[in-house]
Amino acid sequence: MLLPAVLLAAAAGSSAAAAGGSRSAAGSAAAAPDPAPAPAPPGFVDVTVYRLAPLTGNADVTGLTNVDSGDAGGDALFGLSQLLLPQLCAVEPSFLWCQNRRDLSGSGNPMGYTEYTVSTRPAFGDYAACNPCTTAKRNSSAHSYDESPTCAPGMKDGTFVCEGYGRGGGSSTPTPKQCQSGFDIWHRDCLNATSGTLIKTLTDADEGACCAACTAESDCAGWNMPKGYNGSICQLLKRPLVQWNDAQSVSSCKAAEVDNDPRDCWCKP
Repeated sequence: MLLPAVLLAAAAGSSAAAAGGSRSAAGSAAAAPDPAPAPAPPGFVDVTVYRLAPLTGNADVTGLTNVDSGDAGGDALFGLSQLLLPQLCAVEPSFLWCQNRRDLSGSGNPMGYTEYTVSTRPAFGDYAACNPCTTAKRNSSAHSYDESPTCAPGMKDGTFVCEGYGRGGGSSTPTPKQCQSGFDIWHRDCLNATSGTLIKTLTDADEGACCAACTAESDCAGWNMPKGYNGSICQLLKRPLVQWNDAQSVSSCKAAEVDNDPRDCWCKP
C-alpha cells in the first residue's frame, strides 16, 4: 500500500537525472552539505528524494539508477517497514523482501542515508518496483510478484532492475494515447472472459482501440487481448473481473483494468 508520499523510480536513460550533489550520513558521521544544485532546466521540476541503503552487499549506494527512492515520508515508511522483517521472515522466508534483505536492509550491516536533488519531468506514472535481479532459475510454482526479477544475459547477480506494474518502469513501447489515462496496463497477469463478465468481443482492434472501446462502455472494468498486441481480438469485460495470475509468462495475452486514479497517468499534467 502506498501512503500519500512520493515514490520515485529513476531508471537508467529515463528523464530523471541528478541535478546536483547529495548529502549522506552513515551512523553518526555527517558529511558537509554540497553546493546548491543548478536550477531545473525548462520543462523539468526539482524534487528532493532520499534513499536508505546498506553500505555492504551488491547495492549501489551512491546513486539512483534503477532503484526506488521517496520523499521524506515515503522513504521513512520504507525504512521503518524493514524493522518488521525479522518477525516476517521467520514465518514467510520466501517473501521477496526477505530474499533481498542483504541489498535492501543490510541484514544488520551499517546503513547509509542519502539526500538527492533530482530534476525530472512533472508527469508521473505507475510505481516501478526495483529489486536486485537473480541468475537463479525461477520457481515456476510461485507467483511472479513474489520473485526477484531475472538478470539479463551478462548482468551481474544482484544488479537492480525495475519492473513497472503498468506500462512504465523500463518499457520502451510507447503507450497509445487512448490508454495514457484511466487504465492500469498489466505486465504480468491477464483476465479470463466468462459468460458473466464478457460485454463484447472486438475482432479488429489494437491496444489503443481496445482502450477507446472500453472507455465508451459505461460498465467496462477492463479488457483482455488473448493474442497480445500482435493480435486483433479485444474482450471488453465488466466486474467481477477474473484474474489469471502470471498469464503473460505462459501466454502472449495482454490486459488492463480501468483505473481513474490521477497518479496513473502517462501524460503531461
